[in-house]
Amino acid sequence: METIIIQLKDYMARSGASQTKVANAMGISPATLSYFIKGTYTGDIGAICDKVKDFLEIEAQRESFKRDEGIVQTQCFKTIHKFCSLVLSHQICGMLTGEAGCGKTTALKAFAKAHPSIIFIEADHGYTAKALFDELCAELSLDDRGSLHQKLVRVVEKLKDSGRLIIIDEAEHLPYRALELIRRVHDKAGVGIALCGMPRLEKNVQGDKNHYAQLNSRISAPCRAKLLDNADIKAFIESRFQKYEGECIERSAQICRRNLRLLSHLVMWSKEIMLKNKRDTLDNEIIESASQMLVVAR
Repeated sequence: METIIIQLKDYMARSGASQTKVANAMGISPATLSYFIKGTYTGDIGAICDKVKDFLEIEAQRESFKRDEGIVQTQCFKTIHKFCSLVLSHQICGMLTGEAGCGKTTALKAFAKAHPSIIFIEADHGYTAKALFDELCAELSLDDRGSLHQKLVRVVEKLKDSGRLIIIDEAEHLPYRALELIRRVHDKAGVGIALCGMPRLEKNVQGDKNHYAQLNSRISAPCRAKLLDNADIKAFIESRFQKYEGECIERSAQICRRNLRLLSHLVMWSKEIMLKNKRDTLDNEIIESASQMLVVAR
């Protein structure tokens, strides 16, 4: 069991996956996984070990199929890292917004990976204040039993004057109570808080002045992530292809609408087409063929 726990910890450290995300993937509760990792789980250890082994095997297969050739530091990537550095160094409450696919999550995970003390949380649809603090307790190795207030007290005590940063991605899914409680963590523990998400996060926080007045007044580092410019697209294509024709840059920008996620998919399909047809130079013909594999909202 000890070997499996070490392998699981190594995977989580390497991938940046939270305990909650891993637990959900395995079909168990975050609390069960937390106890298992601590070596204090008293249930069917064999069954949990089997789930962990299966999960790690699947993830290993996924990693072997990934064609991750490194992160390209776009202007958006650099902006997000400057934003995170500012929030971390000054221990303030910041808000980052950007359209889906602009590279927010990739940049945030890269920053968190480079700073191991950072707590990185990805909110989901239907996320509640309880779910948020259960995950915070798991990340901080705290007891998650008791009322929400008791969890808040434990989290504050653990983080007080620690100089750490909590990054919450997809924070537009957080309800009012969760946002208010995370504000109290900022106020009482003095840690940096980075709320990140889609543009509607800004509307959520600024929309109701009565409900969000206290949180809104504490946000001192609002930041908007931008889509790719031609220099970013050129750098991305150069990092993936040894040879390409110059007009590919503008055509890729048009097809992907300067969206990093769509560009990544376009590049993936272009490489498949080149491999299948034994082509060594990216051109617009290949890009047009690859674009047929994309689902782009019209």
